[in-house]
Amino acid sequence: RLAWALALRAQLLPHIGMAELEAAFRRARRLRGHEEQTARQVRGSIRDREEALRVVQRDGRMLRFATDELRDDRDLALVAVRQSAYAIQWVSENLRSDREIVLTAAKQKGIALEWAGTELRSDPEIVLEAVKENGEMLWCAAKELRADRAIVLVAVRQRGSALNFASEVLRLDRTLVLEAVKQDGEVLRDVSVGLRADREVVLAAVAQNADAMMWADTALVEDRAFVLEALRRNGQALEFTSEVLRADREVVLTAVCQTGDALQWASEALQGEEAVVHEAVLQSGNALQFASETLRGNRDLVLGAVLQCGDALQFASAGLCADRNLVLEAVRQEGAALHWAAKGLKGDREVVQEAVRHCGEALQFGSVALRGDRDLVMDAVRDNGYAMRFTAQELRAERQFVLEALQQCASGTVADVLEAVSWELCTDPELDLEAWRREDFEGLTRNALGMDCEVARANPFAVRGSSARVCSVSEVVWKDTGLHCRASIGLSGMEVSGVFPDSATWGDLGRWLRQQQEGDGCYIHMVFHSHDRPVSPFDAHNPLMDIASEFAEASARAAPATATPAASAAASTPELAAVRAASRSRSPARGRERDRDDCEALLANGPQHPPIGVLRFSADRVLVALPIAASRSRSRSRG
Repeated sequence: RLAWALALRAQLLPHIGMAELEAAFRRARRLRGHEEQTARQVRGSIRDREEALRVVQRDGRMLRFATDELRDDRDLALVAVRQSAYAIQWVSENLRSDREIVLTAAKQKGIALEWAGTELRSDPEIVLEAVKENGEMLWCAAKELRADRAIVLVAVRQRGSALNFASEVLRLDRTLVLEAVKQDGEVLRDVSVGLRADREVVLAAVAQNADAMMWADTALVEDRAFVLEALRRNGQALEFTSEVLRADREVVLTAVCQTGDALQWASEALQGEEAVVHEAVLQSGNALQFASETLRGNRDLVLGAVLQCGDALQFASAGLCADRNLVLEAVRQEGAALHWAAKGLKGDREVVQEAVRHCGEALQFGSVALRGDRDLVMDAVRDNGYAMRFTAQELRAERQFVLEALQQCASGTVADVLEAVSWELCTDPELDLEAWRREDFEGLTRNALGMDCEVARANPFAVRGSSARVCSVSEVVWKDTGLHCRASIGLSGMEVSGVFPDSATWGDLGRWLRQQQEGDGCYIHMVFHSHDRPVSPFDAHNPLMDIASEFAEASARAAPATATPAASAAASTPELAAVRAASRSRSPARGRERDRDDCEALLANGPQHPPIGVLRFSADRVLVALPIAASRSRSRSRG
């Protein structure tokens, strides 16, 4: 019915046939049925009371996975709603009428009133607590409480739109309406015709939201004195005045003195008047975009605009964008204004340096030659480490620039900075530690994955590497010409093959696999078919020859019984063993086998899920990425 109503409202019926609508309804029903079936399967997965208590103390919403008996446990329900008010929707029907549980939830989140029992919606104390937190929850209150002036007053002071749920009598109350429009000017649309002609009510609404002017009484909108008073409170209300008033110089000046952007609603003649535009750009530099073409070439006006907002340079004429002194003033206000400067000035060292001192990211707008200027780049990364992404390639491999960038980068941008860094620096212990200190897991998980922050902190590399492609190495064979490797990349299964020297390491293979994709700046997970140990694509210690031997031994074990002894043993010849021993002697830091063994022991005794891989292998620690289960219904799946 809703889809049908929307189709009628949008007048799409001529373009949508009945067959398409019926097919959409069928898909919606199947989807809803699947969701309900999944919910029934998950619900009841927590059966033990102690486990349920431990889980709801951390997240009250986990009560939804408990059995019906546990959701009827009063003490457990009280613990859950104290941790999260939303847990009230999963308590039993019986406990939704428990006054203490509902009151506890309503004090935290007013929306809890929606799941309260019918009799508790008539409780003044509970309803008052709910509307204090969320005024719109007045709609859940009993009818007699929606006619209670004290409760409605609290609700509309918290959220003006709550007036729509008050009784008919109270919606005509001038004091309540005045309080409501102070919170939400759009409420004026739903009040009585008489109150829309009330000067004080309309002025309060317009001050909060200029759109309220369109619902004001026509007589008020045409009253010049009233319009002047309204524009002193909110200049944007000029949009809803008559054409005559928009061409009135005093009216427009009043509007732009309050809000410079109101210039866009002025008549074309006034948009070309220097005095009016001057007042507008003093309030908002970006109001320059609404000035006439002639005035955008007026140096004094443009200078006033860029002094208020450097970005206003984008609306200046082409000739003024090449004015060196004007551009310098603009980048001093807003470094990113360099983007709008003439091409010649983007290669001017003084201009670019001034820009990056105020906004490091402005380096991206400088000339290619200046992005390799060491002093200028250092100024940029000192202001914002994210500027490292725009430096010349050779500077990304220098330790001092990378360390400065990590120390100065904003929270949540560490991963972006690391992607721009040369891979040779990825295993530097000091840089790695600085990256971990600066990382903002809460921001990263909230913006990118929506993952639980607690889980992310326990398993941060699963967040950082979650979007990496999996490179599956299916074959490593030693021949006279070297080590021949074959692998498939990502979901596409693209096959690649290459030849490596006998002394090659896992890191050499990882670097080569990265180069086969989008260059040297992407994360990968590297998996060998011969074993299930953690594998690091950065490991420069373990020789690739070890993997060749494991592949050979696996092939020998898998050889059919009918194969000749010579063929079965071909995979592990003395010659291969000799080469393997030689590669071990050439490979540095073989003593790190003990650390790797410790890592494997930790994994064996730790999480129940197999590891994704070792993403960092530095001088003093091994960091392992582990998968996180989609369902968190059991504590062991929390990372």
